[in-house]
Amino acid sequence: MVNRINANPAMFLPNIANRKNNAQHNTNSADTTVANPTSNQSKPVQLDSKALVSAGMMLPGGGWMNASVYKSENHSDNNPVFLVKGTNADGTSFEKEININHVNPRNASFVEMFALDGYYAANGQQLGATRAAASAMGGIRGSYDAFSQFDFLPPLQEMMEMQRLNGNLNGYAQFRHIVDSLLDFIAQR
Repeated sequence: MVNRINANPAMFLPNIANRKNNAQHNTNSADTTVANPTSNQSKPVQLDSKALVSAGMMLPGGGWMNASVYKSENHSDNNPVFLVKGTNADGTSFEKEININHVNPRNASFVEMFALDGYYAANGQQLGATRAAASAMGGIRGSYDAFSQFDFLPPLQEMMEMQRLNGNLNGYAQFRHIVDSLLDFIAQR
């Protein structure tokens, strides 16, 4: 069994709203512009207040993703399907239904992990794994898009350990919460 540390991972997903019955797909979005800290460019961010989770984020290697997660019309307790709407690094719009039962954090895309963040939000929990992984992978070379697949656990575990070694116990606890939650999720599958 994994040791638990209570943490508040809100710093990773400040836009999470606890909306257990959200099945709406229409957008009530606010456009904002976020400066890219690694360049002099800025990117538009689409935030939807009706979404379970909504964020714009820098992907490793300089890609950019906007995404919002909703319960799909096909969602039920036995069929946890979530709709992820957004734009990929090249600005291409996408809509993808993700069945949480088929998500494997050891081989997932940012879109699949964002749906998993929505699943946790729909259950009244904040996970923030997608933004935490993107942050942890910030120094990685190469370009990732919303559908690139990889193992999310190693960069999160490395960042957790780095926080511990640097004496940042709050950061350590936040990454530990995410890693423990993902390991529990994998064990339940």
